Order: sequence, then C-alpha cells, then structure tokens
Amino acid sequence: MDTFKNYYTTARAEFQKDGEAVKLSKEWMESGGGDKPMLRKDGSPLQGVMPSGKPVFEAFWDGISKTIEDPNGGTCLYEDDDCVVIIPAGFRKAKTWNTMNPYRYEIGGASTLQSLLHILVLPKMKIDSPLSLQKEHIPLLEKMRETGRMVMRLLYEGDTKRVGSLNWVLSQNDVVKVDGTMMTTRVKPEDLSPERVVPLSTDIEEKMKTVKESFHVDTFSVRYLHLHVYADEWRTIAYDKMEEESEQVGKVKNVPLDAVIEVLKE
Repeated sequence: MDTFKNYYTTARAEFQKDGEAVKLSKEWMESGGGDKPMLRKDGSPLQGVMPSGKPVFEAFWDGISKTIEDPNGGTCLYEDDDCVVIIPAGFRKAKTWNTMNPYRYEIGGASTLQSLLHILVLPKMKIDSPLSLQKEHIPLLEKMRETGRMVMRLLYEGDTKRVGSLNWVLSQNDVVKVDGTMMTTRVKPEDLSPERVVPLSTDIEEKMKTVKESFHVDTFSVRYLHLHVYADEWRTIAYDKMEEESEQVGKVKNVPLDAVIEVLKE
C-alpha cells in the first residue's frame, strides 16, 4: 500500500506545481462546471478535457445518465442524490449495447473494460480529478465505494435479462465487424487475466471479496472524478496490458481507493 500512497502523494505534488491547471480546476469546481471551461491561456485544454474545455461526462451528462435497459439509452445502472453509476461507454468501432465498451480485447483494444464486471461511480458534486481531492471529500469517497459495491452485487446476482450483469455478459454471442474483420462477442478464456483472483467458493460473499476500487490518479482520459469498481475475479487482459503500458512510462494505472483515502487523512 505504501507504494501506491507514495505514487499518489507525488502525483498531487506535481499537479500543484502547475499553477494554471490548479486555478482552472478550482474555478471549474467552484462554479459547478458549465461556465468555467478548463482551457489554458493558449487555448489548449487540460488533460482529459474536450477541446471546448468541458469534461466529456459533463458535456454528455444527460446521455450517460439514461438507463441501460433502454436500447436507445445510456449505460446508467443506478442513480441517487449523490452518485451516478455507469458502465464505461463511447465505443464506436463496432456495434455494442448503447456503445458500451467491449469485454474482449481483440474487439475493444485500449477501450476494453478492465473486468467483465467494471463500473464507474461518478459523484454529482463537481470534482475534476483525484488530484484535487481533499480530506473533506472522504465521506463522499466512502459513499462512492458503498454505492459501487451495492451495484456490483446486483450485477453478480442479475439474470441474463439484466443488461450488464455477469450472466448477461456471459450470454452474449453476437458477431460484429471490427476493421473489416468479423469477431464474436462471446467471452473466451484467453480474454481473462491469468493473474485474476478466483474465489474458492461460489458464495456471493466470497465473490464480493474480489471487488476492488481504484482511481486512475494521473493517467485519466476524462477529467471528472470517477471511481473504477471492478471484480478481480473477472479481470480481463486489458487490465494487465494497461498496467504494463503505464509501467513502461513510469506510471501506475490503478491506485487503490484505500491508498488515496489514507493520504487524504494525513
């Protein structure tokens, strides 16, 4: 855990050195988004922000908050006063349910989900990234963890009719065209990480012990706080590939939520 804490501490310190980025992030958060685009003086957007200066989650909030059950909707699984829970989406290279990111790496490449059960928990409070988190945000982070685990349990227990559930994912068997090549959406053993943690029992409580929460603290592609919640039992090779690629450039892709919270408490 110390390695992750040190990495997060260093990433926060590096962020603070960029005064312009800190100022833009603060202004965006204090304004509640909208009228405060995160654009530098030269017109370039901050990391993870659209050319307009808006985070994609903010710009398309109405779309991502549409229910996943509607075939013309979004990928929203749950919403309450504090959070929205979605499955990562926006994939355009092949037809998927409401542009949901693929589970198979040969289809999705870098857009592939980290696990067959992989969700994002977004707070309704505007926080631009893990780098801007403060001690007062810890109760919100705990709420995000609780909400993510509640939804993850529903996905474990859902039947094949519940879109996004494990049973639904494992029942998929369509054929899609990717760059001119026909590929099956059926999950194969080689799609799963050889290092995934497989529980000793089929009991739901044992399965839930493999659920993890993490932030991409400085490798995020979308600058809007979102917690990754995923079942390590069903970790895909995409997770391993992303970690390897990050390591090659001196980065860590997934920093555990617990490490972030421990740093914020100090």
